[in-house]
Amino acid sequence: MSNALGPLAAVVVGIGVFLGAFFVIKKRQPEPAPPPPPVAKPDPEPKPPQPAPDPVPPADPEPKNVDPGPKKADPEPPKKPAAAFVLARWKSADAEPKDKNKRETDVIDAAFARAAGTVTLRTREAVQVHNAATGKLLHAMRADTNMAALSSDGASVAVVRPSGTGVDIYSSDGLTRTGSWVAPMSIYHSYTRFKFSPGGTSFVLADSLVEADRNSAGYAFTTLSTSGTGTRWPNRLARPDKALLRFGSVVAVPKYDRAIYSDALAKDDQPKVFAIDARTSTTTPLRSVTITPAEFPDVPSLELSADSTLLLARNGGEAQVVDWRADKPRLTLRAEPWGTSSVWLRHAALTPDGKHLVVVREYPEFFYASGPKAGQKVQAPTSIDLHPIGTDPAAAKPVATVRVTDLGLANRVTALAVSRDGKAVVAAAGPDVRVLDFAAAFGVAPGKSLAPSAAEESLLSP
Repeated sequence: MSNALGPLAAVVVGIGVFLGAFFVIKKRQPEPAPPPPPVAKPDPEPKPPQPAPDPVPPADPEPKNVDPGPKKADPEPPKKPAAAFVLARWKSADAEPKDKNKRETDVIDAAFARAAGTVTLRTREAVQVHNAATGKLLHAMRADTNMAALSSDGASVAVVRPSGTGVDIYSSDGLTRTGSWVAPMSIYHSYTRFKFSPGGTSFVLADSLVEADRNSAGYAFTTLSTSGTGTRWPNRLARPDKALLRFGSVVAVPKYDRAIYSDALAKDDQPKVFAIDARTSTTTPLRSVTITPAEFPDVPSLELSADSTLLLARNGGEAQVVDWRADKPRLTLRAEPWGTSSVWLRHAALTPDGKHLVVVREYPEFFYASGPKAGQKVQAPTSIDLHPIGTDPAAAKPVATVRVTDLGLANRVTALAVSRDGKAVVAAAGPDVRVLDFAAAFGVAPGKSLAPSAAEESLLSP
């Protein structure tokens, strides 16, 4: 039995020794954990591409800064022009009207002699005189300014009495009454839109005669001086072909013993503007005026140049300058189409040297019908343009432009005037007034003013 177990024990011992040695050797071998480090190394390499998204975030702020950019630039344009050519900025009144809808402080007319002098304004409720540089209110007079007029130097104000019973003339220097004229009871005065003569010495009222003898009904003119002296022309203007005549504007031309008026009822194929001789009442049609002068709510449609040689006729979409004595056109402007509407020629003023016309172009408003901006208003900037007056009436292009928004004004102009010395321009939007240096604003040196003094201009008389 023992002899049989001996070999078997030897086999068992051998197997045990083999297995022990196997496990000992296996324990001494390195584990395969190190291979993961090479796998971990590729991880940092995919991460480096992550910087590629980093440039994108910097790009995001740039589009976002597109909005802040213009917002920061918006205040800058008013500041730069203000330093360049805005001489003064002020309001027509210290306090806003109680009823915002009435807009009583809106400036509708302006006149002044010198850039460094005083500016006379017509608002919707009063006539005001301001210091041009500071805007300080020096004098004020309440008046129905729908029937009032300013002389081109701002020195005189004519105000029609209620119901057209007469006219009072005031000096803007203190607004003291310098003269009065009472209308004859036998005459009904239409008092149209009258304008002072270039020298500011007189103006003309157009009369529709309704006398006891109605068969003699016709038309006449009354000349009024700034001293209140009234002179009736000796001859009546008979009704042409017994037709009704309605005066649009009337302007006195004492230098040439004439008056110029527009017939608001003239047909398209008929002359619309006439010059009338003060002594004989003979009328001469001005065929060079090819547009139809139409009245603005607050501005006459006819105006003379400072030397009385050029006539400016205008309506909402057209402006025309003619040499009325030679009956030749010098400049014709027609509003260009803009979208579904047209540009509005809101105001126009001749420079005192007779070489340029200052024009306000107001663009129509449009509203977004849909999209994120639905209901929002969009409007191109209103501009003040300078046009040369030449021999080719249709070839004139603006030589300079000033955007109204660059003046810190609302996108409109309610009044425009050039000083009689030609060195400054007044532009108003509602109650806000800006006095501009003419040469700096337009890059054109003003020529010699041809505006006459009161002594140089003779009174229009029969």
